[in-house]
Amino acid sequence: MNAPVFVETQRFSARLLGSVWAAMVVLSLVLRMVLPQEDHGPAWLLPLTLLLVLAAARAVFVLRTEVHGDRLSVRLWPLPRLELPVSRMHRIEAVGYRPLRDFGGWGLRFGRQGTIYSTSGSRAVRIEAEGRRPLFIGSAQPEALVAALRAAGAGKAR
Repeated sequence: MNAPVFVETQRFSARLLGSVWAAMVVLSLVLRMVLPQEDHGPAWLLPLTLLLVLAAARAVFVLRTEVHGDRLSVRLWPLPRLELPVSRMHRIEAVGYRPLRDFGGWGLRFGRQGTIYSTSGSRAVRIEAEGRRPLFIGSAQPEALVAALRAAGAGKAR
């Protein structure tokens, strides 16, 4: 196997996960004020559980993007790896996107515009390849990923 010419590893944004947790804490406090006293139960249990789930998600879900000479490899662990030969790519470009509006969030998402692998941010590489819907790969370095794919032969007339 060839050594990769491009490698990027990303995790879910700590800031994003912290915002979700803070919203859950506020929701828990509001529910505590609205519900009758006998229905409170352990009010701290929901935010604590969510905090543990979000910390585990940040530790476990890793997006790894690699360009190996003739193919693109994308894996959002623990999901299966996506392998796409660069020879099938006829258009690639760095783009901005709106995660919530365009795809409903981060992760592996399917939207009207295509499929996206993303863990944070609002920049990606849009890939049009024969035989598939548009593919978006979230990246903190989309221009470098585009350059690596072009150097590998993506987007060239065949």
